[in-house]
Formats: sequence, C-alpha cells, structure tokens
Amino acid sequence: MRLFALSRIFKGTLSLGLLFVAAGCSSGGPSYLLIESTGDDAAGPSIHCAIDHVCAIELKSGQRIRDMQVGSSSGWTITRSTSGENDTSRSVLMIEATDKARKSNILITTNEGTLNFQLIPLKK
Repeated sequence: MRLFALSRIFKGTLSLGLLFVAAGCSSGGPSYLLIESTGDDAAGPSIHCAIDHVCAIELKSGQRIRDMQVGSSSGWTITRSTSGENDTSRSVLMIEATDKARKSNILITTNEGTLNFQLIPLKK
C-alpha cells in the first residue's frame, strides 16, 4: 500500500498534485484525514473522513467539475462550491460523512479527465 498522506489537520490543506484535499473542524478540535492508494488504479485513492466533519476536494485552477456521481450517497453530504475569483477560482467539493455513512466511492468528471476516490467514513 502506498500512503499519500496521514495528517492531523487543524483547518489545513494537503497538496496532491492535481488537487488539494482539506479537512477542518468547526469545534476547533482536530479532524483526521487519510488519503491512501492501494495501487489499484480502478478503485482510486481512498479519502477517510471523520464523522460530522467536513473534508474538501479542491481542484487545481482551471479544472472544472462537469459531473459527479456517488456510488451510495446514503450518509454522505456532498456540495459543490468555488473558491477564489476570476482567474484564480477553483472548483471545490465539500464532503461530510454522517453516522449513517458507509464505504462508497465518488466519480468526478472534469474538463481535464476523470477522478475516482473511495469514500470511507472514520467512525467515532
């Protein structure tokens, strides 16, 4: 297993080349985010999100989301957003796992290709 990043993040950002993944916690405490790859390109890297915390996938500047599909959306809240303005704007997906979330995946099509991530809730 190849590990991209394991962090204890306080409203920080991790850079993963084509995109950024961030995790924050409104209560001021830490949020845990694990991004890993098992080497299976079809499955894509895994994003482990803490229950009731928001994770964000921020695409690189100029990369735009065309569509997204979630395998099993039950227990996952996913919202599209944008950060920055004009030439510096970036597409962002806000991802929150609830206590009913179970392992799933998200397929994101962009103007530059397709991104596939496994979504795994970190139980309390």
